[in-house]
Amino acid sequence: MAKVADSLPDDVETLKAMVIAAEVKARNAEAEAHALALRVEQMKFEIARLRHEKYGQSAERSALLEQL
Repeated sequence: MAKVADSLPDDVETLKAMVIAAEVKARNAEAEAHALALRVEQMKFEIARLRHEKYGQSAERSALLEQL
């Protein structure tokens, strides 16, 4: 822990700037994680829709109509 403390600046303004920068970075990472989670949910929904389109009841009816 002493090595970390030794590497920090003694200037209060610089320390404040470092804390603010770390907070901004953390918020950006959180927003990016949220966006990725949303994209995953969208993709799951799209997969479910496509499966239903391919294997659902309406797909069976359209296959019968194609045979006729």
